[in-house]
Amino acid sequence: MDFNNISIKELIQLVFVFSVVLMSSISGFMRRHQDVPGWKYSHLVGEVVSSLASGFTAFFLVFGITHNDWMSV
Repeated sequence: MDFNNISIKELIQLVFVFSVVLMSSISGFMRRHQDVPGWKYSHLVGEVVSSLASGFTAFFLVFGITHNDWMSV
């Protein structure tokens, strides 16, 4: 991928990949540290972030399958 003349489509793909990786790593961290002492919302935040990550992943997978020209760089 050439970063000098990057297109909007490639930028969206990069942002999507980074956001999914970031969300899944945050949700994994939250799931491992659910019993944080003194913070009663850690379980809730972990569940919300993991559901957001799976929702984003499912949406973009379906969108990419139905719009093949959008996924191919």
